Amino acid sequence: MSALSELKSLLLNWDGHFESAEALLLDTRQLLAVIQEQGLVEEEIADAQWIIQEYKKLLAFLQKEKSSVQREASRMNQSNQKVRDYVRFNQSSGFEFYY
Repeated sequence: MSALSELKSLLLNWDGHFESAEALLLDTRQLLAVIQEQGLVEEEIADAQWIIQEYKKLLAFLQKEKSSVQREASRMNQSNQKVRDYVRFNQSSGFEFYY
């Protein structure tokens, strides 16, 4: 199987989950290096264009997931900051709070 066919197969068989995207990126990186070394013949150009479009979709998916993770981390940091502020206020207020 040629590197281009294998790359196309990997993209077609990707399950669309974030967890498997990392393995897919690693596999495609190696295959892309092989394709760059070998070059393309005219019959492979249509497949290469399809692969480029699918790869762009994969990158857009990963960017969306990255943004989602960043938003969640920011939300968690805000919650943690509220707790720290509350504790700091109670420690510096001069009043004792019994829990």
